[in-house]
Amino acid sequence: VQSLNYTYNELTSAEKDALIFTDVNWTLFGSYLLQYGKGLFDDKKVILSGLILPSFSMNRLTEELGIPEFKDTDPEFYKSKTPTATFANEIKKRIEHIAKYTNRPIYISVSTNEAVKDLLKDHLYTEGLLMRYSAKPYDNLAIMRRNYENTYLLDYLYESFYPETLTNVCLDLKGVKMPSIYYLPAFKSLLQFYKESGDVTHYDKLHALLESIIKKADYYNEEVRERYLKSINF
Repeated sequence: VQSLNYTYNELTSAEKDALIFTDVNWTLFGSYLLQYGKGLFDDKKVILSGLILPSFSMNRLTEELGIPEFKDTDPEFYKSKTPTATFANEIKKRIEHIAKYTNRPIYISVSTNEAVKDLLKDHLYTEGLLMRYSAKPYDNLAIMRRNYENTYLLDYLYESFYPETLTNVCLDLKGVKMPSIYYLPAFKSLLQFYKESGDVTHYDKLHALLESIIKKADYYNEEVRERYLKSINF
């Protein structure tokens, strides 16, 4: 349920016909349940980044999108780098190829591998849980505000009905609760905007929400949670 709520907020904030790249399985599975189970967001496509690394998968995607086939002109260049660097570079090249030829909006989930986001950072603009890939700057803060104030369904973050402990080893509570932590990078710059603009009402409300998320993040040790708390105290 938690991952469905999270994925709903991702998909509902994306523009029509969006392509959404993610690294995490629960976003992909959540999107399938929402799209095929509830008939929502059927114009949007969620793509697990790792699945476009094989040429046959990438070719199927480019064919579906009606764009030229991807040809890797320098496949050996990153062979001597770390696996993370290789993965990030290969994903970057494929996303850039798609962005070059498609007119569909492209988004990267905020939960995506940091190395991938770092390579694409010059063209990524945070709108909340999604970062939009854009060749030109635009007022992403206005969209972020709209998502937080009007678009996202956030009630589930205030109260959870999952038990604190479980004897069923098939359900990992860490996996259930962990998606919530991504609201921190999603809204940190918005929190700072509220602070600097003197919008006390929205600042207090958002700060209280993020603080609550951090305090409930018991899958991190106390030192990590303390660092998170300091990061939202401007």
